[in-house]
Amino acid sequence: MIKWIFIILLFYVSQKVIAVLLPILKINKKMKDQETKRKVRTKINKMDILDAEFEEDA
Repeated sequence: MIKWIFIILLFYVSQKVIAVLLPILKINKKMKDQETKRKVRTKINKMDILDAEFEEDA
C-alpha cells in the first residue's frame, strides 16, 4: 500500500515539475529561433544583392 502511495506521489510531483519546465523550454526555443532569424536577416542585409536580368529564349 505504501508503495502505491509513493508511486502516485512521485508521478504527481513529476507532472507538476514538467508543467513548470515545459513553458520555460518553449520560451527558450522561441528566443533561439528569433535570434537565428535575426542573424540571417542581418547577413542578407549586408550582402550586395543585384537584380538579375534573365533573357528568355523562345
